Amino acid sequence: MANKRLVTKLSKGLIAIFTLIFILIVLIRSLDYRSNIAINWGVKLPKNYEITYSADSGSGPFNDGFRLHVFYYKNGINTSFLNDFSDKKDKAMEEEVNNILSHLEIDPEESVDFNQPYKWKRITYIPEGGIDIVTKGLYLIYQPQNNCLYVVDYKI
Repeated sequence: MANKRLVTKLSKGLIAIFTLIFILIVLIRSLDYRSNIAINWGVKLPKNYEITYSADSGSGPFNDGFRLHVFYYKNGINTSFLNDFSDKKDKAMEEEVNNILSHLEIDPEESVDFNQPYKWKRITYIPEGGIDIVTKGLYLIYQPQNNCLYVVDYKI
């Protein structure tokens, strides 16, 4: 009889532990995109935004895929956030971003308009022991004329 109670208590304890782990996993995965950028890339996007558009190719088993999020800042972005952004047009960067966006079914008017002035920053990740192969990347492209920050990221 005592063994049966012990087994019942252990079973209930294990169920509680697995339930807590499941809840933690769900909570971590449901963090907002701004938090995910901060955690994964160490980039703290400015607050007081509205996400006006997002597209996602869908994650594979290793969270791989392509994503676009458009952040609208009613009053623009403070210059301190943009300090390390380049304001020089870069055709290679434009082509790479357009290539990434081609994997998404996005409305053309939601895409980055490279004919307009922009400031941009690229962050990439090469795993240790990698052969200089970029496995994930992030583009931050700010267009002051529409106060939009285009966040384009990928993982392959």
